[in-house]
Amino acid sequence: MAFARSKPFIIAVTGGSGSGKSTLAKLLIKHLGSDKCALILMDNFYLSANKDTTLNDRAAHNYDKPSAIDADMFYQTLQSLAKGLAVTYPIYDFKTHDRSLNCKHQAPKEFIIVDGIFALHDSRVRALIDVSIYVDASKDIAFIRRLLRDVSERGRTVESVTMQYQATVRPGYLQYILPTRSVANLVIDNNHPDFAFNLQAIMRAISKCRPTHTHLCQASFYSPAKTAPHLTNERINPHDAASSLSLEQMNSPYPR
Repeated sequence: MAFARSKPFIIAVTGGSGSGKSTLAKLLIKHLGSDKCALILMDNFYLSANKDTTLNDRAAHNYDKPSAIDADMFYQTLQSLAKGLAVTYPIYDFKTHDRSLNCKHQAPKEFIIVDGIFALHDSRVRALIDVSIYVDASKDIAFIRRLLRDVSERGRTVESVTMQYQATVRPGYLQYILPTRSVANLVIDNNHPDFAFNLQAIMRAISKCRPTHTHLCQASFYSPAKTAPHLTNERINPHDAASSLSLEQMNSPYPR
């Protein structure tokens, strides 16, 4: 059944592993209202590793390049949600490095929050997104966050996480993820140890990026000025509500 309201508002949150993008995505949903939001985790769209190989071999597979993602399925899923249609997609199991037997059924919502390291890599996906946010963090802080997560949540060892980071995660970040920072509408510095995002500043910046979307403005803390410009690639300090916004200029290999 098609969604009765106007086109859903799609917010993409991206950045390197351990940057804090998933934490921000969850905070946005809490602020906007969980009943109004659909969270689409790009992690669920990983292609299954070769089942004929051992678990150790599957763990050593390179998951840090765009070709590891089922890009067509991800795009088609997001496109359907953008049209107000319900979707069904697989759930990925990081402990077995394979798609589980369970699927996720998602009804259309007013806000679609996309969370993924390659969220801005595909030009087809970028065309569907209303506002994109790149969460930036220093490499050492991001690695520590990833290490703690993978050991506690995904059954990994410290050695395996470290080896994977050196072999594929860091090279993949530099080659595929970092360049997409320059096409994001907002760049958020997140080197704070406790993820102290200031949602007031962030929602204010989102509203300035798309001032014509009144349904978003009504949900945010701030009402943007009627003459607010369409801003792109702003860098904000999410921990200081009074901080001014500055334009960050970068050369980008990704056309808008």
